[in-house]
Amino acid sequence: MAVIPLRNRGKLDELSPMAKFVLTSYYKNQLDFAGFSDKYTVAHGDDIELERKVIDALINPVQLTSELKMITQRIYTNQVIVASSIDFLEGYAKRAIGLTIASKDFGFGDVRTSNNSGDIEGVVKNIRTVAKNAANNMAALVAQGYSAAKQTYLIGLADALETDNAGQNSKMDDRHKLVSENHVAINNFWDSINDLCEVGKILYKDKTNENRPQYVVTTVLARMRSDAAKTAIIGSVAPKARLEFKPLGAGRKRVAKAGPKGDYAVKGITPGEYQGTLIVKGKPNVVKHVVVEVGGHVVENFA
Repeated sequence: MAVIPLRNRGKLDELSPMAKFVLTSYYKNQLDFAGFSDKYTVAHGDDIELERKVIDALINPVQLTSELKMITQRIYTNQVIVASSIDFLEGYAKRAIGLTIASKDFGFGDVRTSNNSGDIEGVVKNIRTVAKNAANNMAALVAQGYSAAKQTYLIGLADALETDNAGQNSKMDDRHKLVSENHVAINNFWDSINDLCEVGKILYKDKTNENRPQYVVTTVLARMRSDAAKTAIIGSVAPKARLEFKPLGAGRKRVAKAGPKGDYAVKGITPGEYQGTLIVKGKPNVVKHVVVEVGGHVVENFA
């Protein structure tokens, strides 16, 4: 079945907040709208607001989003553990005597590369390669402090990451499907909001009228994006420490490095929830859950 294209302007996740902004303006100017047509009552705005909540639930399903955040959090946590486990195993391998292959050929670098890039499928594959090489050299590794329990734990990490990666992909597919199956409803909602904007531009035709920008879609979106660009995480940590903020939902990973006095700032970060990690001398030191609001400055010192 052919997919019906969406008509809304801007990003899909901007639709609900943009609509809320327009509706707030509509309620403020409702008497002017009623003078244009008796269709534009307070009840008309209430109906669109109810519709907005339904559409918001389609775009940001609470249950699916919560489940996805939990899975993503587990993946991030296990990535930190992978880094530590690989460091330890490499330490044993470098000290081992009588290995069948050199320690540099175990595949430690491949695990780190995929882990740092967030390629979870690559992490799983490369851990299994390292684990296989470790299994072939257990006697030499055990002599240096490695154990069967540590080997089992490493394999368990790969299994957990593989399971969560599949679960994450499944949840994301479910969310995408929820939207794709409701393009008609989303388009109808967009038409309702766009109608208010069109009437608003008729009512406030004079471009110097202070009300007009509130109904110009491009202007509303630009204002929203400008507010989002002002969003930041700031704080003080160990001098020259590295900080990583990985999104639990939308957004991208952001990285910052503290200055000589320990001050840092991550500006223009997408609002949402993040796992923040303080990395000192190459090692994860403190992990925190950080919530970023639109236009706000979150102070996080990772004490």
